[in-house]
Amino acid sequence: MKYIVSFLLIILGMDTLTSMQVFVTIVASGNLTRAADRLHLSKAMVSKHLLYLEDHLSTRLLNRTTRRLSLTESGAAYHERCLAILADIEEARQIATDATLVPRGTLKITLPVAFGLHKLGQLMADFVRMHPQVRLDITLNDRYADLIEEGLDLAIRIGRLPDSGLIARRLGTTRSILCAAPAYLDRQGYPS
Repeated sequence: MKYIVSFLLIILGMDTLTSMQVFVTIVASGNLTRAADRLHLSKAMVSKHLLYLEDHLSTRLLNRTTRRLSLTESGAAYHERCLAILADIEEARQIATDATLVPRGTLKITLPVAFGLHKLGQLMADFVRMHPQVRLDITLNDRYADLIEEGLDLAIRIGRLPDSGLIARRLGTTRSILCAAPAYLDRQGYPS
C-alpha cells in the first residue's frame, strides 16, 4: 500500500516544497478545509499533500480527529523546520528580486583619459547619486583593454571598433581636429 500511495503522489506531481507549504498552512489554519480554502485547493488535494509528507518521512505529523488536529512530536519539530526553510526560501527570492530591481555591486569601466577627464565627471557623480549601492571602479587608459581578460563590465571607446563578439552601442559622435604649429610642419612635413 505504501508504494502505491508513493507512486500515485509522484504521478500527481507532489513535490516536497509544495507539500511543506501545504503542511504549514494546515497547521496555521487548524484544519484541512480552511487550509484548502486558503490555498485554493480541494480538501482532497490538501490531504494528499499531507499523506505524501507522512509517507515520505515515514512518520505521522498530525493527530487527526473529526473535530481537531494536533501536531505530533515529530510534526512539531518538522513544522518548526518547515517555517525556517520556507522563510529562507522567501528571503532568497526577495534577494534575487531586489538584485534585479536595485542596481548594486561594482561596475568596472575603462575609458580614454581625455574623454574621461573632459566628459564624465558630472555624469559619474549623478550616476553614483542615483545608484548609491553601485561602486564605480574606473580606469582611465588610452589603450584598448580586453574586457573579458581584465574582468571589465564596460569600455567607452572612441573610433572604429574591430569586429568582436562584444555588444557595442553608439553613445554619440565626436570630432577630431589635427593641429600643428607651422614651424613643426616646416621641419617634419605635412601629414598625408
